[in-house]
Amino acid sequence: MFGFIIITTAFKNIKGKLTKKDMFCNIKININSNTVYTKAIIDTGNFLKEPITKIPVAVVEKDILKGVIPEEILNNLSNIIEGKEIALGEYLSKIRLIPFMSLGKENGMLIGIKADGLAINTQDDVLFIKNIIIGIYDGSLSKTGKYRALIGLELLENKGGNEENEHIRTVKI
Repeated sequence: MFGFIIITTAFKNIKGKLTKKDMFCNIKININSNTVYTKAIIDTGNFLKEPITKIPVAVVEKDILKGVIPEEILNNLSNIIEGKEIALGEYLSKIRLIPFMSLGKENGMLIGIKADGLAINTQDDVLFIKNIIIGIYDGSLSKTGKYRALIGLELLENKGGNEENEHIRTVKI
């Protein structure tokens, strides 16, 4: 009973400190010397990690990644999940399969790609995360188009959950 009260109080305090303005940030994704910028929402319910390495996953709409990831991969996401042979080239070692569960899908599978880095520009500072996987979502995350990516709160709290990540406060995107 005591634990429940502490957890409930802590959750209310954290939720009270987050405003709508604090929930959005700009991100920069680097994959194989290619860069893309987009707006993301901080998803407090996103605890998605790659199951083997436990690297956090940022979910990004497929359309944002055009020009950064080859069309061959983006156009064949379901074929890759099904195990069909697709020419992945240099991206073969970067591709990950990420199981997920959500309200609409109990046993889903998401294609992820190991990124060279992700910069998260919040109102307070900029975080650069080296150890990150970009989950490719084949659809729209926002009905209004206000954001095109989801990042977990863990990425902001402990810089990706990994000591290999760097925290940079002086760089602006």
